[in-house]
Amino acid sequence: MHSCKVHSRSAVQVSAAEYDAQYKRVSSGLFSSALSKAQKQIMQKEHAWEKQLYQDEFTLPLSRNMFGLFTIPVYINHIRAVFVVDTGAQISGIKSERLAHFQMKKAPGSLQIGSIGGKMRDMQGLVADSMQMGALEIRNMAMIALDSSDFTLRFGNLDLFGFDGILGWDILHQLDFEMDDIAKQFLVVKKPFPSSISQYDKGRLSLYSGKAFRWRHFPVWL
Repeated sequence: MHSCKVHSRSAVQVSAAEYDAQYKRVSSGLFSSALSKAQKQIMQKEHAWEKQLYQDEFTLPLSRNMFGLFTIPVYINHIRAVFVVDTGAQISGIKSERLAHFQMKKAPGSLQIGSIGGKMRDMQGLVADSMQMGALEIRNMAMIALDSSDFTLRFGNLDLFGFDGILGWDILHQLDFEMDDIAKQFLVVKKPFPSSISQYDKGRLSLYSGKAFRWRHFPVWL
């Protein structure tokens, strides 16, 4: 169980220079273009996936593995998989040892990812013909192959981590979602603003009430 302390602070005025710097950072496309740059690096060309949202709101079962990581079921090329919800991952990926099982195709490029110690590693690019998460389906989805040695802990023939891949910010940033650890539900809720407005920002840690723990993501619309 996580804990959170909140302190009240007096308002602080943002200087004109700080405002201009942040405005320039956002308007230059550092947030909104990060995903397309990663996809282009993987595919070695401009890449467009096809997104289909069959309904605005839906619910998925939410679990935690023995290490406390949140997992949800998804379907990769119509084969059921268990993915960790990872808001810190720029792009989604699948363990290298599971590529054949999910009928993944290798992409022509790779993506450099920072690892422990600050070293950069090239991760093989992949393409999934279909990735379905509840009522959301992505076709022609660019992903990366995760080094199984970094994401597998075996006890005999059992993988204690118990997941096939990670669901990254490339998918999560498109949704308004709640992770209810009490009801064991991952809930996607209807967006409060028009979907034509671009979005790309980090989720925020929200409310704690007694023993209940709920994490909710509110996209910031730019």
